[in-house]
Amino acid sequence: MKRNINNAKLDKNFILSKISQISIFSAYLGLSEEDIKHCIDTGELIISPLRYDRHPTCGFRYDNRGKLKFKDFAGFIWGDCFDIAAYVISYTYNRSIDITNKKDFIFYAKVILFTENTKQSFTFFCLRYSYYAR
Repeated sequence: MKRNINNAKLDKNFILSKISQISIFSAYLGLSEEDIKHCIDTGELIISPLRYDRHPTCGFRYDNRGKLKFKDFAGFIWGDCFDIAAYVISYTYNRSIDITNKKDFIFYAKVILFTENTKQSFTFFCLRYSYYAR
C-alpha cells in the first residue's frame, strides 16, 4: 500500500520531530523566535499578538513535562503550540477544529507541517487580526 498522509502515523510527537514548539508558536503568533526565547528565559510578559492589548499580559513557560505553554492572563486563551495553532487555523479557515477527530487532526497537521512555508502569511494574519480586534 502506498504511504500517504491519511495512513501514515501522524501525531503530535511526529510533528514535533519535524518542527520545534517555538517555531510553531512563532509562525502562528507572528513573533520572532528570539522574542519567544527571551520571554521564556526572563519570564517577562509580552503584549498579546492575538488581540489589541495596551499592557503586557501574555507569557511563555515550559511545564514540568517539557511542553511550552502560552498564556494570556486576560483570560483570552492559553495552551500549548497545538492549541494556539488550532485556534489560529480555525479562525483563518472559519471552521471549528477538534483535534481529537482524526479528519480534523489530519487537516490541522498538514497545515502545521507546512508552517515554515506559510510563516509570512500567518504573521500577516496575526497582525491584521490584532489591528481589527481593536
